[in-house]
Amino acid sequence: MDPEPELGSSSVIVREATVTDAAPMARALVAAWRAAYRGIIGQDFLDAMDEQRIGDSWRETLVRGAGVPPLVIISADHVVGFCQVGEPRDMPQPDTGELFALNLHPDAWGRGLGSALLSAASEQLLALGYRRAYLWVADGNQRAIDLYLRHGWHDTAMTKTDPRFTPPLLEHCYAITLS
Repeated sequence: MDPEPELGSSSVIVREATVTDAAPMARALVAAWRAAYRGIIGQDFLDAMDEQRIGDSWRETLVRGAGVPPLVIISADHVVGFCQVGEPRDMPQPDTGELFALNLHPDAWGRGLGSALLSAASEQLLALGYRRAYLWVADGNQRAIDLYLRHGWHDTAMTKTDPRFTPPLLEHCYAITLS
């Protein structure tokens, strides 16, 4: 992807992730989850998140090269977040893609980087031929909900429960028309 316009005091670049991005992607994910999901997901789960294991999983995924490559956002020469889009996992519809993940290290919050990453995800979805997209966001993750609302996503009123967490995590579906 082409470099994004300068945001704040440092140049920002969004590009496809490479194998060398696996560890910083894991750091961003763990830090983002621990900050965003405190009080939403059980603290035991958040404390047990293992950067090394998550980084190894990303490394394997990036080496395999299956699916749509995740995008990373770089600020001050450091990967500070990532997003991943692709074919819908649970609601296959013509011309509709899914935003699976958007994680930004909390040190990078409030600088417009989440907006830049979300815009790049939307561009990637359009480039893949999708005209609509949806995502799932945890109940109570107001920072993420506010970001999506600012960028035109709307609450579909659909919910699901993720039983991997204790208590089970309620998620809300947000959607957007991309074109």
